[in-house]
Amino acid sequence: MEQTIEWLRDRPYYEGQITHQERTLGISAKASPIDIDHSQAF
Repeated sequence: MEQTIEWLRDRPYYEGQITHQERTLGISAKASPIDIDHSQAF
């Protein structure tokens, strides 16, 4: 994560936007399968 933050800080677009960095404990993301009706696709 620190490498990503440093990469963003080095980009002119994000300069000055990342001013606070805090780490918090979290849990892994979970995903659930969804049904996709391909007959309604564009």
